[in-house]
Amino acid sequence: MEKGLKIIVSYDTAIDHARACVPGNGGKSPLDVYIETRDLAIIQPFIIPAETPTYFNIKPLSRALARRIARAQINEFDSHTLSFQYGVTSVENHVDDSGQLIPLWKPTGVVGEQSLVTDEELDLFSLGQVREIGSVIYQLSFLDHKSCKKLHLPLGSRERLAAIQGL
Repeated sequence: MEKGLKIIVSYDTAIDHARACVPGNGGKSPLDVYIETRDLAIIQPFIIPAETPTYFNIKPLSRALARRIARAQINEFDSHTLSFQYGVTSVENHVDDSGQLIPLWKPTGVVGEQSLVTDEELDLFSLGQVREIGSVIYQLSFLDHKSCKKLHLPLGSRERLAAIQGL
């Protein structure tokens, strides 16, 4: 995984899903390609001009931490949650439950020299955001740099997209 990456969840309301879900020449929609690569440049043309997505700035898990999470043999939700806690460095344009915009948020927890999202701070984000962003961090932390980087969505995100698309 690169040093740092800026991504948005696949079902962010700032995405024009009607346009982003139309298959292109290769048979895949731009949203499908974005999900597999997390290349923000692919989805950027489909951001609704009057909307601002929530951007998650993420970093890779250290190899030691990735091994520890994998070795713990915990369930997928816990793996994604831990990955979110250790891999999110900041969040831009987050709207909290009361509707208040937080232009830039950073985690306050610290373990050793590493910052992390505390258990209490997890409540600032929906379960869907934690699962999808944590899933991306988890998957990218285990992919070999020379391997094909094709990412997949957790079930909750797939269900949200199906609902958006009316499937």
